[in-house]
Amino acid sequence: MAKKRLIMILAVVTLFCASGCSVPEQETNSFDINLEQINKGIERFSKLKNGTLEVNGSLKAANNAVESWDTGYSGGTARVTFISKPRGYDFIEEVKSFNEKTGKFQYSATKQAEGELFFAVPIEQLTEKRERNYEWENISKNHSQYEPNAALKMMAAPTKPLSNKEYIESIIKEKDGEFTKYTLTASEGFATYAKEFHSAEENYIVNDHREIYWINKEGLLIKHGSYEEAQWTIDGITDTYISDITVELTGFNYKKLKKIGDKLP
Repeated sequence: MAKKRLIMILAVVTLFCASGCSVPEQETNSFDINLEQINKGIERFSKLKNGTLEVNGSLKAANNAVESWDTGYSGGTARVTFISKPRGYDFIEEVKSFNEKTGKFQYSATKQAEGELFFAVPIEQLTEKRERNYEWENISKNHSQYEPNAALKMMAAPTKPLSNKEYIESIIKEKDGEFTKYTLTASEGFATYAKEFHSAEENYIVNDHREIYWINKEGLLIKHGSYEEAQWTIDGITDTYISDITVELTGFNYKKLKKIGDKLP
């Protein structure tokens, strides 16, 4: 009986040891696989010929330390239509921001066409078709460019943590409806990297930085969220800034390519 009990104890100990020894290898493999799937999703997005993006974003300051930053805009939404060109992107973006002070929305638009960048604000009221007319001002300063805007960069270009594993603390994979959701938490190494872009007086300290990616069944990046909470000292006053941005692909690969014209599509 004693011998049988000893054998059972040894078997249990061996099982726990085997499980404990295998955990690090499984975690490492999962990390690499998750990272690979995120990058593949971004790569597939970058191959889309055209599409539309819906953007939601907000930047909040706890103490509003800088008066010039206290604009009263709590957040905004945008719609981006893009076309992939051999040299880069043509796009048109309409931004809608809510001003808490006036209780009104403010509209503006930016477009990049054939390598030239334009900016505009509405010059007429809404028509019956609810379209806005813009008078475009060329702001490209006489040089062609095909740089993607911020929304396209979030979807088509890997973030800094994705290109440096030392900047990643963890990646959590979970199901979210029909999508696979990957939540990437940045490490202290990334916080050090972010601080290097600010002066000692600014003392920029990242408390929390997360990148969230939603990949569909075909492996395409459908949605990308970026959240950061940081302490930033400006004018000698330390404030806590919270940014929260999401970019979602709402349509893509139309049979007929649209052109970026003088009016919004």
